[in-house]
Amino acid sequence: MQKGDKGSNAAKRANANEARQADGEKGRQKAGTGMKSVYYIIAVLVALDLLLFLYHPSAGQPFYTFESNFHSAKSVAIYMSAYNGTVFASTEPCATSIVESIVSSSKYHRNASTINFFVLNQTACFTSAKALGIVSNYTQEPISECLNASKSMPSIFVNYSDVNSTIITPDKLVMQGDSAFLSECGVAPALS
Repeated sequence: MQKGDKGSNAAKRANANEARQADGEKGRQKAGTGMKSVYYIIAVLVALDLLLFLYHPSAGQPFYTFESNFHSAKSVAIYMSAYNGTVFASTEPCATSIVESIVSSSKYHRNASTINFFVLNQTACFTSAKALGIVSNYTQEPISECLNASKSMPSIFVNYSDVNSTIITPDKLVMQGDSAFLSECGVAPALS
């Protein structure tokens, strides 16, 4: 190798090193820009989540609307399905717990005589001839007759189903699920 070739090779290596460093710097700049975009997106999402958390429109909070309507109503209705022994064994403890919770609540006490209680089977509805808390015989009525009462007062429906769900509107709360779900009966403590 000649002396000029060594200098030329050294210059080529130096240029190659400079090119690699420049490429590395561009890569770091791109990565930095990409990370800045990710941080920006995360910041926007956190800000949006915080805004939604702090801003509570009543339409977005159906349980609180239902709860307010339920507690302020002159009378309310509680419906319990009892199509067979399995359904009855699952719905009865929850429906009873709801009644006990609102009657014994120190904050939202409701007199039992203002609670209309309905037990529905596949063909009929059974209800007290007067109201809960007043000794009376139970009467049998068509299901449609009992359901009509729910149109004029806030109502809670406790139903047995293979699918666990709770549907809430301003005047109706429908809680349905299997025996494990209904045994938790989360609406009872929520209303007391």
